[in-house]
Amino acid sequence: MELAAKVKDIDLIAGGHSHTLPAVYPTVVGTTLVVQAEAYGKYLGRLNLSFDEQGVIRKYSGGLSLIKDAAEDPGYTAVLAKYSAPIDELKNTIIGKTLLDLDGERADVRTKETNFGDLVADAMLSRAHTLKADAAIVNGGSIRTTIKAGDVSLGQILEAIPFNNDLVAVDITGDQLAAALENGVSQAEAVSGRFPQVAGIKFTWDPTAKPQSRIRSVEVMSGGGYQPLSKSATYRVVTNGYMFTGGDGYTSFQKGTNIEYLGFIDYDIVKDYIQQNSPVNPSVDGRITAIK
Repeated sequence: MELAAKVKDIDLIAGGHSHTLPAVYPTVVGTTLVVQAEAYGKYLGRLNLSFDEQGVIRKYSGGLSLIKDAAEDPGYTAVLAKYSAPIDELKNTIIGKTLLDLDGERADVRTKETNFGDLVADAMLSRAHTLKADAAIVNGGSIRTTIKAGDVSLGQILEAIPFNNDLVAVDITGDQLAAALENGVSQAEAVSGRFPQVAGIKFTWDPTAKPQSRIRSVEVMSGGGYQPLSKSATYRVVTNGYMFTGGDGYTSFQKGTNIEYLGFIDYDIVKDYIQQNSPVNPSVDGRITAIK
């Protein structure tokens, strides 16, 4: 809405990711139409536009339809069943076992260390061992659900890690690493997806302090043990492509050097890690400590 109000000559803005259900569809701001269809496939938005020869919108109509109120089309249902069968068989493939619930609850992975966050970060760091990576940082928002104790299927991995993020290794200074962690905890009270889950790193932070001044101490694994962060030292960090390109505010990664795109996808890394270490039994081990 703010963009539409401040920037001229935009015909249409189709919003996303803010989970907004507009009261009026489309919403008109000046000469710009703004639409969004809430979240999670609950609604279908339809917008019809008519332009004149100069490209100016002259007519429009549209609205939102609640998906659950729509009748199934028998033809499409039959086709879907045909193609779903082999996919469902693949998704039901058991790839390993966990002895504990892997905690991917939204309120947990976005505010504190969880055993699933530890496992995902460990999997990333393990995959990058040949690159001599020191640490891994992954945004809690990339983990979407809990996997219950017991057999783990490929479908559960895909549901929990759904974004197909690739793995990136980058050299950053200790100062830039500290800035990344500051960014990660800067919106924890809002349960922001930027909260960092880590491997090869221990840090303490003060949730009551002002954003960008919450990190109290950082240690990085070196020589078989954790050592205090040196702001002038260089560390090789593994993260996902979304964060590397500045997603969730992680702009400090863009200042790094010696960048390598590993060609591995996050859910595949987690799948392989569970397969290779099954049964997994991860517990929270004090990588992230909130102090007051």
